[in-house]
Amino acid sequence: GRPAEEAAMFDAYLAVRPSDVLAEEARVGRAVAWERAGNVQAERSAWQELMRQNPTSPHSNRARQRRSELR
Repeated sequence: GRPAEEAAMFDAYLAVRPSDVLAEEARVGRAVAWERAGNVQAERSAWQELMRQNPTSPHSNRARQRRSELR
């Protein structure tokens, strides 16, 4: 697929269902899509939002690692 389009689909989902049971996975998917697209700023922002919205996420370690790598 096209990573930027995938990220846009995750954005659309989160705009409608920001607290849904799958919202956390959508945030991870968006961050990974931006990583695949090579958009560092958008990826960093997506990981930050995941950590802000889902601080106890099992994906927190990955989010922190990627944010550190992106500095």
